[in-house]
Amino acid sequence: SLKAELEQDRADAEADRQELLKMLNKASTELSTLKLEKRQLDERLLQQSKYNEDLVQTLSKEVIQSRQANTSMRGNGIGGNESMVEHMRASMSTVPSTHTTALA
Repeated sequence: SLKAELEQDRADAEADRQELLKMLNKASTELSTLKLEKRQLDERLLQQSKYNEDLVQTLSKEVIQSRQANTSMRGNGIGGNESMVEHMRASMSTVPSTHTTALA
């Protein structure tokens, strides 16, 4: 009967080992999936950051150009604020909507 107990313990240990292997494989698969998702999110974040940088540079240039245009218009006796507002509206309407919702 001691031999029977040893055999049962061995069988139980093997069953536990198989269950632990299943759990390990499942966790490994989940980890791989999470790593892939993280890589994809990192790439999207990098693309969004590059787009944001480009947008800031473009808008900064346009603001400088608008200020220069306003200064020269004032020098010519023309009120420049209306054209600056129109210019900003026009430049904002050219922003692709796909980029503004990329991280949503």
